[in-house]
Amino acid sequence: MVPETRAIARQVALELCDIQSESHPPERFNNSSLVFPTYRPHATNGLQRARVSEAEARVLYCLALANLKLPFAVEVPTSERYTFSGTTTMSARTDLVVYSAPPNAPQGLVRNLAVEFKAHNAPVAAIRKDLEKLLREHCDGLWFHVLHNADSRTIPALMEKFAQAIGDLRDPWQKCGHTLALCVVVLQKRFWLYRTLTPNHDSAPDLALEYGVQGKKIVVRDAKGWAFEAF
Repeated sequence: MVPETRAIARQVALELCDIQSESHPPERFNNSSLVFPTYRPHATNGLQRARVSEAEARVLYCLALANLKLPFAVEVPTSERYTFSGTTTMSARTDLVVYSAPPNAPQGLVRNLAVEFKAHNAPVAAIRKDLEKLLREHCDGLWFHVLHNADSRTIPALMEKFAQAIGDLRDPWQKCGHTLALCVVVLQKRFWLYRTLTPNHDSAPDLALEYGVQGKKIVVRDAKGWAFEAF
């Protein structure tokens, strides 16, 4: 894992929580001048709703890497070939890859970290597809998931989908010799979760988290191996 991975993930999560929307711009910009765009006003009440997606997380992650002078690329062709539909195998794309430049390495840059970004209540099929890439590519992986808000069932439901996807990917999970980090940020609750897994050492990880929601805060009762923070 790139040494800065956890610190960058935390920084991006915090900056995401500070982003304002197009309809409610901040009086002054703090860490970032990025804003969430808004959908067209609602036809009946005229209210504007911010469009939150994984795109903002990827932009902020790229900016953090650039500030650290770490080489990276986006939409990177995978090293392995995949069959996500039909029977034809083909190269896929990784959202973002962080590189290193080992001294005296004639092959040039080396892929150190593959990152996949996802937002909201993604279906199991979408999680399974991107998770397979993180498991089968030959470098550590980071899954960065953005939730706009959460109640007491939101995170457990998401983790149940991850558990199902892991079960469907039993062979690549058991053969994966590198680490996989999971990062979840809940914007409206200003809450961040982070955990690093080693798939071939943990065949069936317990991804549960016991927590409650009190007003605008998530209160953790049992972290069960997760690192967490309320901003």
